[in-house]
Amino acid sequence: MIQAQEIERLASRVRAATRDGGLIETAQVKLVGLDEVRAAAGTRWPRMREHVRDGSLKIIAQRIGPEDAVIPCGDGFLVVFADASADETKARCADIRDALVAFYLGEEKLAALKADVQRETVTASHLAGLVAEKAPAKTAVRQRNDLKIGRFWPVWSARRMAVAAYICGPAIEARGGWRLAYNPGYLETGAHRHTDYLDLDLCLLEQACASAEHEGAAAIGVTVHATTMQNRRSRMIYLEHLAANASPVQQRMFITVAEIEPGTPLMSLTDWTRALKRYFPRVGLELHHDDRAIGALAATGAWAAGYHLPTGRISSSAQARKTLNHLDAWCNTLTRQGIMPFIGGFQDAGLLDLASFSDLAFVTGEALWPSQTAPTGLQLATLARSSEGARA
Repeated sequence: MIQAQEIERLASRVRAATRDGGLIETAQVKLVGLDEVRAAAGTRWPRMREHVRDGSLKIIAQRIGPEDAVIPCGDGFLVVFADASADETKARCADIRDALVAFYLGEEKLAALKADVQRETVTASHLAGLVAEKAPAKTAVRQRNDLKIGRFWPVWSARRMAVAAYICGPAIEARGGWRLAYNPGYLETGAHRHTDYLDLDLCLLEQACASAEHEGAAAIGVTVHATTMQNRRSRMIYLEHLAANASPVQQRMFITVAEIEPGTPLMSLTDWTRALKRYFPRVGLELHHDDRAIGALAATGAWAAGYHLPTGRISSSAQARKTLNHLDAWCNTLTRQGIMPFIGGFQDAGLLDLASFSDLAFVTGEALWPSQTAPTGLQLATLARSSEGARA
């Protein structure tokens, strides 16, 4: 967003160069049809939006002078001409409109877009007011994505004995009901085949950050898929998006790298954690339940680590004992390293009550605390734990 002092500097510079006693020639560019393009784009919208913005800015910049200025404002741009007559401004408006329309028509996915370019003569004070009215609010970068792709999953805290946070992540239908997961086959195989979750991750990120901006919001986390961090190009795009949308609100959030394949090098986990810690103070690692290489995770700098329980309900006491012993071993290994243990995917309140005797820090349980389309805010201390929540 353009700052107030920058607006004043721009107004002063333009006012000094203007004709007609301090009046300023502007072109107000509004993009029409963004909602239609957004709906058609689905999870690709964050990247497509940046393509529209960058391409439009480039076209406008090619048609204005070195002393002119272009300011992104809401669903469009404000072009401020340093020295132009009314007739010159009209001609430039037509030129900008024709060039933008040609750009949008030249790409099938943008064909629904149109450019409405209107000339307006304003005073310097009116210019400052225009920018203040039209410029996005400080949180708008994260709120521009209106897609509700992910769901908010309650996170139960053993210390608080209550739900203490939400994590924004994808929902899939699996055996036993809805699960917080990307890949339906990951829990069974621990592997991913030809998957690309970058666009989904960008949508989840924007959705989580937008919710965290609300005053008094619950603690909010977000997932990013391991393949997004593993693929160099996807990781670069994701981190660039984080850098471009950096906000103090992220210091209150946490992020979890989800569905990490067994055998992923410790060096990779360390690099991912370090990269994400530039933006989020708390980074979690979600491994596969069959992963054995958890004894040196402290080197990664991760705040928390754990796994999701296999799908399906526990059907025998022997199966329950095996599950609890496995869980307890993980908790002990992680706690010794100073890492918070978390276990996801609880479907049974009785099993969770038994698991609470282990040194668990955080738990998710889709059947115990169903996901929501938006976090409800923390009257969370009053939410029931485990079996009480299940009975409710």
